[in-house]
Amino acid sequence: MSNTPVTERLQQLQAWRGPRRKTASMGETVASLQRTAEKAHQQLGSFVEAWDELLPEELSSQTSVEARRGGVVHVRARSASVAWELDRRLREGLLGELRSRCSGAISRVQVRVGGQVRHDAVRRPRTA
Repeated sequence: MSNTPVTERLQQLQAWRGPRRKTASMGETVASLQRTAEKAHQQLGSFVEAWDELLPEELSSQTSVEARRGGVVHVRARSASVAWELDRRLREGLLGELRSRCSGAISRVQVRVGGQVRHDAVRRPRTA
């Protein structure tokens, strides 16, 4: 195919109007990660603090608050017995206490069993 002025012009227009390849600098990447972390802390921060205050250490250490979507807080429990204990406490009034202490609406807490219990959130040291 020969390069006529028309095809050259079309190639030039495609280069100008085509999708731009965005190269992210290190600063942009760090800023994006910071925004993501701030959003997660804003969504879960008060809940994690209340969770750690209201649950005994031996129970909260075996759980991980993972996400909050649409008023549902997702919690992972290390074993079925821990999940059962959490469910019992939530039904006996823990859910109401969490709702009163947290910003944002909490409709329910969904407890899942198994997997790796992560402690990504910064947990405050307990005072005796």
